[in-house]
Amino acid sequence: MWFLPLLLACAHPVPPPPAGVPAAVAPEMGSLLHVVDTLAHQPLGSGRGKRVLALAQERGLPVHTEPIDWLSTERNVVIDLPGRREDVVYLVAHHDRTDANWFALASVLVDGVLHDVVSPTFGGRGAVDNATGVAVVMELAAWLATQERELSWRILFTGGEESGLRGSRAHVARLDHEEWDRVAAAVNVDSVGVSYTPNCVMSGASNLDLETWVLQASRRADVPLQVGKIPAGVSSDHAPFAKNGPLLDVGRGLLFNLPGGVLPQRSWFTPRDDGHVRRLPVVVLSGCEDMQGALDWLGALLVVPTGHIHGPRDRTAEVDATRLWEMWSGLRTWASEVETPEGADRLVGIR
Repeated sequence: MWFLPLLLACAHPVPPPPAGVPAAVAPEMGSLLHVVDTLAHQPLGSGRGKRVLALAQERGLPVHTEPIDWLSTERNVVIDLPGRREDVVYLVAHHDRTDANWFALASVLVDGVLHDVVSPTFGGRGAVDNATGVAVVMELAAWLATQERELSWRILFTGGEESGLRGSRAHVARLDHEEWDRVAAAVNVDSVGVSYTPNCVMSGASNLDLETWVLQASRRADVPLQVGKIPAGVSSDHAPFAKNGPLLDVGRGLLFNLPGGVLPQRSWFTPRDDGHVRRLPVVVLSGCEDMQGALDWLGALLVVPTGHIHGPRDRTAEVDATRLWEMWSGLRTWASEVETPEGADRLVGIR
């Protein structure tokens, strides 16, 4: 019966910007929706990364890719935007998708190696999780590229998030002592701008100072942003930035990948040789309640695709153009404040 997701997953176009949108907003909203629609129509994990690469190239951004693990077909996509200072701000969003089904679980148990093989069984389009996050971060990168930058920005579109945060773990492990110490903060955007739940900054997972600043910036942008909490047992690509180290990384592999956690992984080979835990202030932006009711939780427990994400219900029709634009607008306002000399000092001081 695992063919059922294929029958349910019909191609739905992204809803257009609503009528009456101001002329200045409509192109921005349309560009965000174009990114979502482009990724939602790419079924393979490795193909989604290539689409992200192409979208960055279309915008003239200085982009490159990097491998994740030796057996993975997915790659991280990285954009570096240097500024006057060497201090770096990360913007992170994962480009891969998955379904809650037993084929996907088999791939996770071997670190996502089978992802492209099993992806035809996925009924979800990955439009919400996480083409929406990619759209917000991509358009923010394109805007930053046009600005005089006080700080340096690194945009990281990760693969393998659904297979145990593998893209972010591998990337963080590559950062040597000097480069890590240049990083001021990381912003992770995952599953935003949807019809069934407002946008939230996730308290508890986020640094309190950053959380407060982003909330205040959203209010100054006159867009709504609420405060939520990540459900127990759920994680995203902020985690390796917030807290990492060799033992922590091995533990995450065993937690997320079970037997796959003992396979050789690039993220084991961290450049820092003292074994200490490394920490960064992070802020996490997501839908307030992506897990909606009993069907979502039941599907997660039984590994069946019945939820709003990780199944056929994750489709472009669930994307809300206004909320997606609001998420982008609030973050752009925050980035504008960070890019003043006073804002840059404030951000670096949080660490």
